[in-house]
Amino acid sequence: MKYPNAHAGVKKLFTAEILSLIAAFCTIMAVVFVYFMTKSVDSTGQITSEGAAVTSFGGAAIFSMGASVLAIIAFIFRIIGIKKASADEDGFKVAFYLVLAGIVLALINAVIGSFVKSSVVTGIFSVLGDVIDLAITIYVIQGIRNLAYKLNNEDMDNKGKNIFKIILAVYILIIIAQIITLIAGGTSAGIVIAGVFGIVAGVLTIVQYVLYLGYLNKATAMLAEYSSSQQQF
Repeated sequence: MKYPNAHAGVKKLFTAEILSLIAAFCTIMAVVFVYFMTKSVDSTGQITSEGAAVTSFGGAAIFSMGASVLAIIAFIFRIIGIKKASADEDGFKVAFYLVLAGIVLALINAVIGSFVKSSVVTGIFSVLGDVIDLAITIYVIQGIRNLAYKLNNEDMDNKGKNIFKIILAVYILIIIAQIITLIAGGTSAGIVIAGVFGIVAGVLTIVQYVLYLGYLNKATAMLAEYSSSQQQF
């Protein structure tokens, strides 16, 4: 038995996450250039250094465009990867349906947002979007764990279980922070509490992202090794 579709799909998912990581770096660089651009303007709005302003504006524009393009490509790769892997493992089918649900949710948010200007509505859609993203990640990990179980790879199964726990904790903290911001975001106490949850979630997000990226890479190697060993017989 082989899982060529799962192998190709998980490989594309890994590529999508790498592209997302590069997009995040581009976003950070764009923010840095915007910061330097503000430094080239005085309190009256006059440009103090035309060369610095032009360089900063150009850098911000290039990195912003790069981040957007990479994010779109990463999203496409993610859809293709999940759809491809779903041919060999049912867990990915649920993830694919959730991706479609996320697209519908984003479209609804865009339509409602054009008529209703409310931070509460935006916050609610943001929370729903995070819940869908969490569910997609969970089913991707579960799909890999199912494949690992079928291949008698207990190590990959256990690693998937541990990463699932960390990711679940991260998303719960993020959602709690967003809910607190919606309910008490206008108060100083609400801002402080939401900020604490946000910082903790941010640190854990970096940890879980590295683990998830490594897990996808190992899953790709696992499926490639299995397919290769099957071809020898």
